Amino acid sequence: MASFRDLTGFMDEVRLLSLCNHPHVVSLRAASVVGTLTRASGTKRNVAYHVTDYARFGELYKLVKKTGPLPEQVARAYFRQLLAGLEYLHSAGIVHRDIKTENLLLDDELNLVIADFGSAARSRTGENKPVDFDSALPVGSQLCNAPEINMEKSYQGEKADIFSAGVCLFLMVTGCPPFGEASSRDAYFRLLLRKNKTAYWNIYKSLELSPEFRSLFEHMTEADPARRIDLQGILSHPWMLAGPTPTSEEIRGLLRDRLSAYLEMRMKKLANPRRKDKRGKQEECADATATIKGSPAYSECVAECAEINSRLSAAASLREAARGKAEERKEDQYEKMQDDDGPLNGHP
Repeated sequence: MASFRDLTGFMDEVRLLSLCNHPHVVSLRAASVVGTLTRASGTKRNVAYHVTDYARFGELYKLVKKTGPLPEQVARAYFRQLLAGLEYLHSAGIVHRDIKTENLLLDDELNLVIADFGSAARSRTGENKPVDFDSALPVGSQLCNAPEINMEKSYQGEKADIFSAGVCLFLMVTGCPPFGEASSRDAYFRLLLRKNKTAYWNIYKSLELSPEFRSLFEHMTEADPARRIDLQGILSHPWMLAGPTPTSEEIRGLLRDRLSAYLEMRMKKLANPRRKDKRGKQEECADATATIKGSPAYSECVAECAEINSRLSAAASLREAARGKAEERKEDQYEKMQDDDGPLNGHP
């Protein structure tokens, strides 16, 4: 932990994650500011860490980058999962502010989960009034940030998340970014700012993108946040209703060949990680950590992490108990079907 600012940011992220419980939002399992990292060389370093569920298939960004754009029905399925996660967060008064394909992970079942809450924040005050965020404070990434974040004025986090989600959708379907940044400095984005966007779409003419897809993307990346489409508008858009949503099994079938090649590349990379010399940075962090650990704020964070871990452990126990009861009910129903001489067993 290099500074009090880093400690504050870490705790903010842990607090928000500890409140989330949704299948398309990464699950926090534990957090600590008193961790010790032991390297293969035997050197040790004090670290703060949090533990989340493992996402076997990694970043959606890398899957698209290594294997190409997704089939449209798969992109629609993942986009629905992204919207479900965002809807949950926004209804809970949380905005992510760094939605990008690098922060969209794929779990064992190939379901999408929103991760990395380092830029996330509360979107409402204690009086339930919307928070106006200061664009002077950097968040997110240049490629996916809404134009209002690049301007010297306040902005609404929910609208910024929708813009970023539109950029992610474009990347899923085309395999390339729609522009370099959402600014008049960017030649591609300037074409999108025009009332007639024909010149922009002519760039991607060879991709044969449907009018419905183009319409949805334009509405999500509307430069004026007041005119930008909201989540309910997206869910009812014709492109979203264009076809059935494939199941995880169907997605696995559609992506079978590319997943095999992608997992092979991931395993090779994990087996041969790149090594960087960070000794100078580590010494600097060690000095800063010694200062932080002697402060009252640090002690408060230690206590808060312990309280959060206790709450997470209790919630996990409840989920496990509920899962066990559900399995028992299934077994009871099966036994009843076996003993029943009525219609359930095929008798008249």
